[in-house]
Amino acid sequence: MLFNSILFLLIGALATTIGAVPFGLANLSVVDVAIKANIRKSMSVAFGAAIIEIVFALTALLAG
Repeated sequence: MLFNSILFLLIGALATTIGAVPFGLANLSVVDVAIKANIRKSMSVAFGAAIIEIVFALTALLAG
């Protein structure tokens, strides 16, 4: 019984890590826009990325 609980915990941690990887690319795009353009354009991209991060966190809380 304890082994099953530990196994499920490890599978959940691995799935969460894999699910969180693609959202790091939004932060990279913010840095790219900040370098190539000005601060105003990068802030608009950052706000969009922040909304996606909040949706991701709420989904993880509700589905977890």
